[in-house]
Amino acid sequence: MLISAPDHFKGYKALAFVIVFDMIITFSDWIKDNYVTLSSAKNNIAVCPPYFQSCLDYYFLDSTPYGYGQNILYMFLGTILFASLYFLYTEDYKKFAYFMSIPLLFKFMMLYIFTYLNTGNYNLLGLSMAMVLLYSKRKLYYLRILLIVFYLSAASIKLDKGYLTGGIFDSLQLGVPLFPHYMNSFLGILFLILCLISPILLFNKAKRIRVTYLVLLTLFHMYSIAVVGFRFPSLVIPTLWVIYFFEKDEFNYNIKTFFMEFIGPTVIIFTIILQSIPFIIKGDHVLTGEGYKFGYYMFLANYQCVSTVTTHNSNEEYKTYVSSSTKALYMCDPYIDYFRIKRSCDPGKVKNIEWTFDKSINGSPYMRIINIKNACKLEYSAFSHNDWIELTPKILEITQKKIAYNSII
Repeated sequence: MLISAPDHFKGYKALAFVIVFDMIITFSDWIKDNYVTLSSAKNNIAVCPPYFQSCLDYYFLDSTPYGYGQNILYMFLGTILFASLYFLYTEDYKKFAYFMSIPLLFKFMMLYIFTYLNTGNYNLLGLSMAMVLLYSKRKLYYLRILLIVFYLSAASIKLDKGYLTGGIFDSLQLGVPLFPHYMNSFLGILFLILCLISPILLFNKAKRIRVTYLVLLTLFHMYSIAVVGFRFPSLVIPTLWVIYFFEKDEFNYNIKTFFMEFIGPTVIIFTIILQSIPFIIKGDHVLTGEGYKFGYYMFLANYQCVSTVTTHNSNEEYKTYVSSSTKALYMCDPYIDYFRIKRSCDPGKVKNIEWTFDKSINGSPYMRIINIKNACKLEYSAFSHNDWIELTPKILEITQKKIAYNSII
């Protein structure tokens, strides 16, 4: 049977509550964003995933003030989530898993099918954890491996000069909270080491060593609240302590035991594949933005960007629109602008659309990664490099200022 009861897992109820809480917070954000509504499609706000660029054809709900469809849908999902909490409290784990399957499926579709704007690091981890917790027969075993994969994935994106030299923090006007600027490089390397050593210390049989590392990770995640907020730490901190401290480690971790079921290995391998996509695509995904949203991309770099779009109409009139980033951690993803530009290409009204996209990484000079005379002729590939995005872009003669983390540039 697909849905299975807990495998003598004492912390199951605690982690199940964390997953439900995470979904409630996620849906409370999404109901306000209105990214998957008829009005967002009409106003050219909605953005489809690059591998499913026709998703707008399947929108059929709207939100206030245009309608109640989306609101009623989230009311239904909220009812299911709170009913799931009741079954969790009464320890009816089968019904809990059945009920949670509905919001879990909805979350997956919202992340990977119907919009490109809802993705986030915490969403991928929360989704993977929920699938293992609900459907795997060896929940604790695979949750432990999943957390290791997460930390190694986080380390893979930190193997960059921005971390090794401290440039990711030097580029901020305020630097990092509580620490002087001259410690920026040390902190970048420390964060990298904490992730890289996770397999050695989290699987360590010596409880004192494991607990010491858990304390260090907890302090790091608590410190990160000053930068990323409560959302991600509230998911990962209780998970770490439940599965690595309160539960005994009685497993043998090897290839044979890893493939003893279908669900757990599938979730973990799928997560690894998603994390690998931006590294497989030609070029530097930190610069091009290609493929980065498939995996974890937290603290990837600090950005400033300016997108300039000039629409030339058939009657020889033209209009120029300039947009810029507002937060240092905003990825400056050219695909979002590409999708909206393509939807503006009305053959009867628009002659051509000129587009330039300038990007600065960690306080470096601006680089013109896109300079196109007619963006209406472009096509975007989700899984390979798009040649119209420059891999060796022209450096612009613009005096660069340090990035204000939470202010308009």
